[in-house]
Amino acid sequence: MAKSFFEEMGGRLNTYLADIDRQAQERLERLIEGMKQAQGWNS
Repeated sequence: MAKSFFEEMGGRLNTYLADIDRQAQERLERLIEGMKQAQGWNS
């Protein structure tokens, strides 16, 4: 049975949101590392 429009869009939305979440996590990690370096902390 074919997926309904809403099932298809829901799957795409979940993929899109997961990608945004991954990008945000990576940016947060880079930001924290930059702050540590700016303050002279060694990680």
